[in-house]
Amino acid sequence: MAYGYHRTTSSRATTSATPSPSWPAEPSAHPSQKRSITDKETSDACHRSYRHLGRPVGNRPYSQAVRTGDLLFVSGQLPLHPETGAVCDNIEEQTRQSLTSVTAVVREAGGQLSDVVRVGIFVTDIKDFGVVNKVYAEFFSAETRPARAVVKVSALPRPEARIEIEAIAAIGASSGNA
Repeated sequence: MAYGYHRTTSSRATTSATPSPSWPAEPSAHPSQKRSITDKETSDACHRSYRHLGRPVGNRPYSQAVRTGDLLFVSGQLPLHPETGAVCDNIEEQTRQSLTSVTAVVREAGGQLSDVVRVGIFVTDIKDFGVVNKVYAEFFSAETRPARAVVKVSALPRPEARIEIEAIAAIGASSGNA
């Protein structure tokens, strides 16, 4: 079963004569069309789908990730345990779980953390910044740290969640991380 991963085409997207090995050339489609992957299409050589730690997006009106060209846009990942959907109380573990989820989505799309070029972090208490920063440094080495924004928000979709993390990765392209 495929979950919420789709590839878009856009007139602004960079095209190449040689398609990326992880994303063969897409059949011709109108530039403004956006195609969602369905179970029927998972075997189609032009599309890839993924499962995110066994937790589907389900009927929600968004995708866990969207790829256009070499860019992968990963939706915000709440700190949900992949098997139970539970959220732990500790901000350190919540941060670790959200980053683990981001990692899983990027890897499923054929990338790795060193491909991540931007991260957005949303916290309900800015006092948690030091702990979040410490865990974040465990995932991103000094050589590959992406651009980042940390924003304090009043609430997140799960009341017990204290953090949500989104990311953009440049998979198959030179990301410019140094």
